[in-house]
Formats: sequence, structure tokens, C-alpha cells
Amino acid sequence: MKKLLLLPIFAAALVLNSCKKDADAPVVNTVSTEHKTFLIDFTSTQCCPCGANGLPAFKSGFASYPNKLCGMSLHCDLTPGGDTLKCEPEFDQLFFTVYNQSGVPTFAVNNNIYYPDASKLASDIEATLAQPAVCGVGIAKSISGSTMSITTKTHFFKAASGNYNIAIYITEDGLHQYQACSSETTHDHVCRGSANGYVGSSLTSGSVAAGQEFDKTFTWTIPSKCNSANLHVVAVIYDMSSGKPKAVVNCNSI
Repeated sequence: MKKLLLLPIFAAALVLNSCKKDADAPVVNTVSTEHKTFLIDFTSTQCCPCGANGLPAFKSGFASYPNKLCGMSLHCDLTPGGDTLKCEPEFDQLFFTVYNQSGVPTFAVNNNIYYPDASKLASDIEATLAQPAVCGVGIAKSISGSTMSITTKTHFFKAASGNYNIAIYITEDGLHQYQACSSETTHDHVCRGSANGYVGSSLTSGSVAAGQEFDKTFTWTIPSKCNSANLHVVAVIYDMSSGKPKAVVNCNSI
């Protein structure tokens, strides 16, 4: 099937980032010890293959592997007459700059990039889960008014060496919007922005000892278009020492 050519990116995110300690920041109680899979669905509500193949595979992955998959869908257009799924800058930056892609639908599964395929996604998830985790990340969040406060704790289970970033993405569930070539109108895990840039900010660089931990705090201003009750946080640890795409070391979501 032909992939749909991308439409221009118009939207801008409202982001406020802080990496300093905050006495009022939520407390992380647990750090995941599993090696999880990070999935991005580059998609469009106007794209027929996205509705016929991409969306079902994306939903199947989350349904089949609950709590094993972290991910987000990045939409590249608006449905005429609606503004529910405005494109975030992360689509433009991740799609073109990090993954060097030109059309949708496209899956990015950790470092693998391919046309959406449910069986390939399942095998990738299984392979990732079988690998020992170099590090794990725990997340806590709280919301006060239009401000979301986020705390992360990254724990290295074994000694490592690299140039590591942590990226914080905000996603929203339960968005109701037309999808070409699909009767499904509910979109989950839709990216609404990032709290510290499209590939995050520095976590640590150089040698890391086993047992070493890194605490970070962030804040994100919630746009009026979002339903605070349906927002989730996805944290991804990237090894920036790799080329493009950046190596995904691990991820987690709440």
C-alpha cells in the first residue's frame, strides 16, 4: 500500500520544563525492573492504511501486552472541522530528524522502523521483554490546576557507559475522532507534547555504576484542549551515543 504524504505541521506545544528538586514534587515509590518496549505510531486520521492497518495493530499491541508496552501515537493532520488531534512538534522532529521517514503509517519499535504489522510488533515485544534491563525508570505525577508535576527515578541495575537522555512525553486517551478506513473512532495514547524536548534532556554521561540512581523533576503546562483525567506520562531512556534512531535503553509509563 502507498503511504500518505505528510501534511505541514502547524501546532505548537505549551511546555514548561524544570529539572531542579521541588519539595512539592510527587514521590516515586517503585522503579520498574522489566525491559519494556517503546512504540511510536506515526499516523493520520486522513490516511486509509493508517486506519486499516496501523490503528488495529497499535491497539492490538497494547491489548495483548498490558503493562509491557510504552508508546504514543503521533498524528500529522487535522480532520476537517475538528481540532482534537492537532499535530505536536514532536511529530515533525521525531519523524524527520530522528527516524528519517517520509510517509505514514510507520511504526518505530525501539530502534526498528517498519510498516505496521501486528505479528512483527508481537515478536519485537517478545524479544525486548526477554532482554535483561540495563536500567529501569519509575514515574510519579500530580496535577494542580493546569500544571502537571512529574518526578522520575532511574536506577541502573548493572554498570554501563554511555551518553544517556531521559525524555518525558505526555499522552492522552479517549479522543474521539474520525479515522479513514476504520469504524474505530476512539484514539488512545495520543501524544500531547513533551516536558523536556523531543529526545529529552541529559540524564548522565560516561560510566555509571551498578545501583546508581538519578532523580529528575519536571513540570508541564496542560493545554486547554486536554482532559487532565485522561493524561499519562511516558518516560524513555535514550542512549545518545548511538546514531539515528537513538537507541532506546528502556521505558515506562503511568
